[in-house]
Amino acid sequence: SKVEDEKDKNKFKEIKEKVMVELTKFFKPELINRFDEVIVFEPLRFQDMIEIVKLQLKGIIKLIEDQDMGFAFTDEVVNEVVKAGFDPLYGARPLRRAIQKLIENPISNLIIDGKTKPGDLIKVRVDRDELIFEVEKTVIETKIMKKYHCLGCNVDFENELVANTTIICPKCGKKVI
Repeated sequence: SKVEDEKDKNKFKEIKEKVMVELTKFFKPELINRFDEVIVFEPLRFQDMIEIVKLQLKGIIKLIEDQDMGFAFTDEVVNEVVKAGFDPLYGARPLRRAIQKLIENPISNLIIDGKTKPGDLIKVRVDRDELIFEVEKTVIETKIMKKYHCLGCNVDFENELVANTTIICPKCGKKVI
């Protein structure tokens, strides 16, 4: 990986030098002198695309959290999306379409079809080069609250009823019977 990165950097330096030579052939020196700087962008590598997909998926997590649901994915999912949307010629634009097609549309269908509800967690994983969406249902348990009276400081308070727990007064810190 490091050897390939070094080769890519050397290759990019050669390309940049060639671009600068071609610029001097094509444009007059008077025009080139007006340029503050000439920037040649490196093409996106597979690893760059992985980071872009992770950032995009964080945005999806935020959108789903706004609907009181969760979203989880594996690194294999990220790799699968990058494989589907990787095109060195067009950069990251095909990635956006791949995310929309492979992730956003299936999640939207789950929500529209009523297969998810607030509190659920949508998980996506890869199985045999296919994305599998699973919905982990959340069961909301109601809390049972009970009123207590502390004999030590004569305070009334309410606390959740939990089996095998000791109730302690929030004011004086004494055990309540």
